[in-house]
Amino acid sequence: MFNYKKIASVLASAVMLSSTIGFAAAVSYPEPFVAGGTADVSVVWGANAAVSDLTSAIDIQQSLGSLVTASTSASSAAISGEAAALFSGGTKLYINDSLNTVKNVLTESNLPTVLADTDFSGNVDTTVLIRLILGVILKLILKDSLHQKMILI
Repeated sequence: MFNYKKIASVLASAVMLSSTIGFAAAVSYPEPFVAGGTADVSVVWGANAAVSDLTSAIDIQQSLGSLVTASTSASSAAISGEAAALFSGGTKLYINDSLNTVKNVLTESNLPTVLADTDFSGNVDTTVLIRLILGVILKLILKDSLHQKMILI
């Protein structure tokens, strides 16, 4: 016959030893997963995993991701031609933001070649003032200096 007291004692000792090792690993968390601000980890879960497993995997990924520091190296993109920033140093423009979050209008002072005032000759001679109005829908405004009419395109 089995001695259940001895088996229970061995199992309890194994659980206590495992928890000691687990606590020791928790003390050094997040290492070795994140060291020096760089992540060296992949969080995976099974295709047939329970929702709680997926939730836990997301929590672990977010926890480790918050410990990763951004790289200090910066890169810049080369722009050829004329360009105007639609953001400022303190206010950024994000995906799905309206274009007029920071600036409402682009004028000749922003894009001196593209939006330069131009002369028009036809049935009448006039100077056309060009402006870009920023918003949910981009509008091009041509203002006739002779008749002061605004034409929205």
